[in-house]
Formats: sequence, structure tokens, C-alpha cells
Amino acid sequence: MEHFALTLTILAFGIGMISTTYAILLYKKYPIPYLKAHYILYILLNIAIFFGLLFNYMQFNVMKNLSENAVRIFTRVYHFEVSLTIGIIIYFFVSMIFPLLKREWTKRGKILFICYFGALILVQVICSVFNILIREAPLYFFSVVIIYISFHLISYSMVFKLYLQRKSYKSPIQRKILKRLSIFMFFVFTVVLLINIFQGTNLISLAVYILLLPIIVFLINLVPLVHLRSFIKEMFPQETSPVRSNMFMNRLLKKYKIAPREHQIIQLICNGKSNKEIEDMLFLSSHTVKEYIYRIYKKTGVKNRVQLANLFRE
Repeated sequence: MEHFALTLTILAFGIGMISTTYAILLYKKYPIPYLKAHYILYILLNIAIFFGLLFNYMQFNVMKNLSENAVRIFTRVYHFEVSLTIGIIIYFFVSMIFPLLKREWTKRGKILFICYFGALILVQVICSVFNILIREAPLYFFSVVIIYISFHLISYSMVFKLYLQRKSYKSPIQRKILKRLSIFMFFVFTVVLLINIFQGTNLISLAVYILLLPIIVFLINLVPLVHLRSFIKEMFPQETSPVRSNMFMNRLLKKYKIAPREHQIIQLICNGKSNKEIEDMLFLSSHTVKEYIYRIYKKTGVKNRVQLANLFRE
């Protein structure tokens, strides 16, 4: 069973690497924030799940032969890593969702968020340093529980807000993107919640858990791979000629001092997208898109979209 579980684990994370790489390549070709959110969150989620699998595998095969103090040290190091990863995941997730909710995550809000999670992680570190030899450390376990609770409360609240907020957008494309993203993230966070429940209780044996978790990870990583393919087919049913290769593109961007957002709009124009479609894909207002295009024309010296597309195509 152990060899079978290890094979499933390798396969699950292999699919995860393929899904992440696919999302990165798609984002470079189609610079839509939706695609960027996919690969950032999936990198972080797979890192967190990987350490969870590693911890449980060592608990099943290695830690039973270690001393009690060694097990306690290893467990606390694992909890510290998970807490830090959770904080980073939530930070990027909230940073991604706030613009879609038509809200601004202020500098003060970011500082409060960092202080909140930083204080909880600091409690873990202090308890680990001064109480590493103490069997019971209530404050330590309390901080760990609070971090897990905060993770699920924040993630679910943002997902539900995003699902409801989609109705305020006029564009069918925007509503579809927000609906898919909210449902997809609800699925991911629910699976993570179930994993935590299985890990923290004795509902199933550790051997079954180690076998079950790779199957769940495989499904989590397979969904975006299939979803992104259909998403691109719907958003870009007809392809025009490709833009220049990265080497030539970088030269042009440097030559004309093109900003990242301007680069995104140039790529979409080269793919034949109208102003309205660019507004929908990048969640920008009509005035903002026109302002960006005006700046691009002024920097490159072109007079229309055809000249701009010819400049950046092979």
C-alpha cells in the first residue's frame, strides 16, 4: 500500500506541475488576471499540501522510531511552516479578490493583516523555543487552531462575496469568470477543510489517510487543467497571427518603455480583441482602457490598432 500511495503522490503532484505550468504559459500569451490568480494560488496550495503529505508520511514511517522530544520538535516545525504558508496564501487570495469585489485593499488593511498572522506565528515560535520540552503548551496549540479557523473564515467569506458580487457586473464574460472562479475556489477550500478534519481526528486510520490524500490532490490539480482549456477556447475561439517571440518582445517593451499593464493590452490587441473585450477580460473601465491605448499609441508612434499589431507581430 505504501508504494501505491507513493506512486499516486508522484502522479498527483506531476499533474499539479503540469496545471501550474500550463496556467503560466497561458498567462504569458493571454495576460488575464484570472490566469495569474490560478497559477499563484496553485503553487502555494501544492506547497502546503506537499508538506502535509511529507509530515504524515514521516509520521507513519519514521517518527514512530523517534524519541518523544524529537517528534514534538518535528511537529512544531511542521506547524510553523504550515502557518506561514497559510498566511501567504490568504494574503495573495485577498489581494486577488478585492479588485474583483470593486474594493481597494488599503495599506492599513494589509498592515493589520500581516500583524495579525505575524503575531499568531510569533506565538508559535516563542512557545517552541521556550517550551520545547514541555508536553502541554496551550498557547501554542491555541495559535495553531486560530490560524486554521482564520484561514477558512476568510477564504469562505471572500468566495461567497465573489459569487454574489458577480451580479453587479454587466458583462456576461465577467459574470461567467467570477462564477467559475468562486465555485472553483469553494471546491478547493472545501477539500482543504476536509483534509484538516481527517488529519485532526481519528475518523480514518493514518494508512488510509495517506492513501486517500494523493487521490484528492490529483483531482484538485486535474480540475484546472481541464477547466483552463475550455476557458481559453471560449474566450479566444479564433486566433490571429502570434505576437513576436519573447526576445523581440522584450526589446520592443524596453525600447518604447511599455508598462506591464500596457503590455497586457498590446497582447490582447494583437489577438484581435476590441476595447469592450479588453474591458471585460482585465476588469477595467472604458475610460481606463482608452487612456492606456492612447499612451501606447503615443509611446510607439503608431496611429491605429493595425499599425500597433503589425509592430508587435512577426
